[in-house]
Amino acid sequence: MGKEVKKPRLSNTSLTVVVGEYLVKGGYLSAAGKLFEESPAVESQLGDLAKKIETLPKVENEILSGRIREATRILNDYDPELLDNDQYLHFHLLHQEFIEMLKEKRVAEALDFAQFNISPKIETNSEMLAQIERSCALLAYDDPENCPFADMTKPTQRQKLLSNVFTSIFNPKDIDIPRAPTAMEDLLLYINWAYDQLDKNQVVYEKKMRFGEMDLEFIQ
Repeated sequence: MGKEVKKPRLSNTSLTVVVGEYLVKGGYLSAAGKLFEESPAVESQLGDLAKKIETLPKVENEILSGRIREATRILNDYDPELLDNDQYLHFHLLHQEFIEMLKEKRVAEALDFAQFNISPKIETNSEMLAQIERSCALLAYDDPENCPFADMTKPTQRQKLLSNVFTSIFNPKDIDIPRAPTAMEDLLLYINWAYDQLDKNQVVYEKKMRFGEMDLEFIQ
């Protein structure tokens, strides 16, 4: 007759940390943010990472809506030194704001904005200068969204900026590229290995782990 093993216990905080790490590394930041909002203890345990997760969805919403100035304000509130330390990100934000003005035919405002905010940053940088010159080509067309340079007016342009923001906020310690196994994935692998060992030793157990009100079935 086999031996019986007791059910393991995990604290809700420990489980939430594991799930939160999985969501972050999988790119599900909005879901991770909601999870941490409901678990203040976990948020305090994760510290700066939780702050990043809280900030990025707000920035994402503003950038994808074309509200670049508001996105910049949120980033400055998150870290006043971020844009000072990352001049390329700051340029990309200014560049996108310039493009948004051109798309809305706010030409005079766009030119003033470029003169006072962008020109000082690109005088000695040929790559940045080339990007601004290409953007200015939109001025030659009555319908910028249907011209040879229309790629700058498409949603993908905002997505590129968002990707730059993501890369600047998250460092390799937060998000592994290529992605390393998360604690949850390691835990599931370990549980399956433990099941195999129990089966080999003919130990009687219930092939189910219960976390609070949630049942997790492990399928081999």
